[in-house]
Amino acid sequence: GELERIPLAVSHYGETDLAGSVLKWQAVRDQAIFDRGQLRLTSIKHGELTQAGDAAVRVPKAAKAFKFDLLVTLEKHDKVLNANNWSFWAFAEPGPEVKALARETNAGKVISDEVFLRLKPASSARIPAAAKLVVADGVDQPLADYLNAGGRCLLLTRGAVIEQDKIYYKGMPNFYTYFRALPWNAGPGNAGSVIAPHPALADFPYEEMCDLQFVWAIRGVVPMNFEPLRPYGVRPIIRMIDFYKNNANNAHLLEFRVGMGKVLATSLNLLPNLETKLDVRNLAASMMSYAQSEKFAPAGQVPEGEFVRLFALRPESKPPAEAQQMKGKN
Repeated sequence: GELERIPLAVSHYGETDLAGSVLKWQAVRDQAIFDRGQLRLTSIKHGELTQAGDAAVRVPKAAKAFKFDLLVTLEKHDKVLNANNWSFWAFAEPGPEVKALARETNAGKVISDEVFLRLKPASSARIPAAAKLVVADGVDQPLADYLNAGGRCLLLTRGAVIEQDKIYYKGMPNFYTYFRALPWNAGPGNAGSVIAPHPALADFPYEEMCDLQFVWAIRGVVPMNFEPLRPYGVRPIIRMIDFYKNNANNAHLLEFRVGMGKVLATSLNLLPNLETKLDVRNLAASMMSYAQSEKFAPAGQVPEGEFVRLFALRPESKPPAEAQQMKGKN
């Protein structure tokens, strides 16, 4: 519902200057034009970048997020000289549950009648009997007991055993934070992504792959290697395509049952970005809504022991004091 100003520029690589041209733009959603305009340019110097002005786009109001495209043509005497287009995603501010999730001071508290936050530093807090959904960033036996009894959990895993830990070159960062398409994927990294049609993302726009609306959620984290969960019928919702030499079964979003309970597990970088990124808040809101709905019906069944083992923190991911205690016990 807001007016957004999108700056436009012309990079003129022709042989001569252009005079008397016009830049025409159209904002398109679902193949329908919802706004349009034009910017007249008196002169465009060849070999230069000319700032044309802004496309003042009035974004439609909508019940949930959506994608739209900005189509731009450079014309002179009604003849199209060149064209380009870009994708955008429009989001509304989600409800109070996600806002509360973004405030770490609420960790270990009930943020609604049914949602309980079990986040650091209160990630081992006692789970109220009335909690219908626990949002957790760690796994322990009390959480497993809660799930066994029929509870629901949105698990925001980070540094867990199940996460991909393959470092290709000593001293180099983990290349699962990068995307590399052919022919450049001779080196390590993601070759792409595949998103299965799923109600967990019903309120978040996607087209069977991670486009730029996922950039803040994926940046800086590694996927889960779900190979150990495949024998239990677990299939990925957001799957990452590993580079061809390794071809690991990587994913950023999974769901499964533990006992009588249900888990929606993600390694996406949600918590650190909730406060500042509207797109990430919308992604988290869609997952929370699904985890509380009747549509939450995972097919895979993971044994309790495997769940606790695979989603526990790696020793090197534990706080220094805790890791030192473990070292002493070993």
